[in-house]
Amino acid sequence: MRPDVSIDFESDLEKRFRIALNNRGLMRNRDYVLQYPTKIYIIDFAFPNEGLAVEVDGFYHQTPRGRKRDYLKNKYLREQGWNILRFSGDEIDEDLESCIDQVMEFLGNNHGLMRKAKVG
Repeated sequence: MRPDVSIDFESDLEKRFRIALNNRGLMRNRDYVLQYPTKIYIIDFAFPNEGLAVEVDGFYHQTPRGRKRDYLKNKYLREQGWNILRFSGDEIDEDLESCIDQVMEFLGNNHGLMRKAKVG
């Protein structure tokens, strides 16, 4: 993790996800940023070199307003060259390891092949 990135604003769900990523060794020797700011949105877990945005969604994201915001965020991020993996709180609660496996699979299958996402 970059030393200039604060984790003060992460939710409990994001913290659990981050710890699981670290425990699986996914964050070693990889450029990633927690709470990565773009011009409009903040990405929960960003892997800019691989063009991957990982979103961890709590209850708010299940509301109509949350779903609309997520739709617009996904659209914007895709336009900027990002690939998105989005996990609900229920998915994380029920099978955290499967969620981590999906991130690892994406990064493993696409490492070095994805174009970098636009910064900012």
